[in-house]
Amino acid sequence: MAGLAPDNARAGILISNHRLNCNEYEIRVRGLPWQDATTCARYVVDRHTDINRYDLAAVGTNHFPKADSLWMTIPASVRSVCLLELTHALSGSDRVK
Repeated sequence: MAGLAPDNARAGILISNHRLNCNEYEIRVRGLPWQDATTCARYVVDRHTDINRYDLAAVGTNHFPKADSLWMTIPASVRSVCLLELTHALSGSDRVK
């Protein structure tokens, strides 16, 4: 499942894997509302996750240069849920202080 935030500043991809025994996902993303660099934070809930915590931390972050499409290879594990949060990576002079 994938979606775009109402303000067009973020996009999310949710992957649920309950049966497949694979090592990685290959994902292509096209049509983001920004054309600049993109940051992708990856959150995973699997058998190693402490479900008693309410503050899920990102297990990985990747940065992609300016492009009209992204190719990502994401680690995968069986019986897991993965959330990819894509955000517009602002340049240093554009960052909100």
